[in-house]
Amino acid sequence: MQLTTPLRLAARFVSRASGCARTQIAYVGGWRGNSNLGDEVMLSAARRIFRPAGLVPARGYRYETLVDRALPSFGGAMLAGGTLINKRGSLRAAAFYSRSAENFFVFGSGVASSAFWSGRDTESGLWESQMDRWAPILRRCSYIGVRGPLSAESLRECGFDNVVVVGDPVIALARRVVAAPDDSMRLGLNIGVSDGQVWGSEREIESQYILLARTARRAGWDVQWFVTWPADLAVTRRAAQASGTDRQIHQVCTDHTRYMKLVGGMSVFVGMKLHAVALATCAFVPSIMVEYRPKCLDYMASIGQEEFTIRSDSLDGLDLLDRVVRIASNRTAHSFELETNLCALGRHQASCARQIMSGICESA
Repeated sequence: MQLTTPLRLAARFVSRASGCARTQIAYVGGWRGNSNLGDEVMLSAARRIFRPAGLVPARGYRYETLVDRALPSFGGAMLAGGTLINKRGSLRAAAFYSRSAENFFVFGSGVASSAFWSGRDTESGLWESQMDRWAPILRRCSYIGVRGPLSAESLRECGFDNVVVVGDPVIALARRVVAAPDDSMRLGLNIGVSDGQVWGSEREIESQYILLARTARRAGWDVQWFVTWPADLAVTRRAAQASGTDRQIHQVCTDHTRYMKLVGGMSVFVGMKLHAVALATCAFVPSIMVEYRPKCLDYMASIGQEEFTIRSDSLDGLDLLDRVVRIASNRTAHSFELETNLCALGRHQASCARQIMSGICESA
């Protein structure tokens, strides 16, 4: 029988990466194809973690239904990075693959915080917890490895004792890059929008960033802005222009190698979007995370950097600059601590991936 185009594509995926079809894994999740650096880089990182296995991105429910006929040729399916658990949007795909794939596992995903989301208006109406619907899916998982300790604690409170913190997949990209000298006084900044779904208000966050950038410029800092999603460019330009720091605005939304090279030249980084900061820490640049949602703290806690996390509803531009100055005065020690913590978690992450692949091979 002549295969339909999607099935022919799936068959090509099955045989492409290696001679053993059982090493193909369906990659489920992530907001890909929207020029969002964080979501794009997570697939690249996951491919590095699980190589030589080949990861095949799922592309919507219709594609999943067609791929169902090819799934016996896959070694398993992975619920990937991103804040996917306890979210309605990723529930359907996760349920499909947990029923259809021989080995379904979680690796690097976060758990949406009910404390943050409860009572908020979203596009699909008033938000409510989805954990009752996620519980059967998680019980079918062969392995549950989440992004950080907050996500792990959320699942343990729901009775899942077999949860492991594997960290965000981008940790696999951590490497030494050319770093700024201690006295360079280069400050990297990242700000963004999130449909108002933040601690506090986006207007106040912008106001405090302007205060930070303006005061830093007057104190002799070279302020540079980093945009990792096109929708964040407008607010970045406004803040940069209002603070007189619009000379250097870097927009890097798909090329994580270029981003890490640019951000690696900063003395200190202050960022709002999770992976803008995560990739800065992977370049071992001392960073302050502006926690606009709990997922930001989840990441920073996973690498032992909770003290360098500030909730966006308690942001103070002058206090931020004071913290930046103190970090810069001891940059080498902070950078070394990041390297130590990230490399240790990276080794743990690689070990977890080997354990998962060993289980897949045994069941093949």
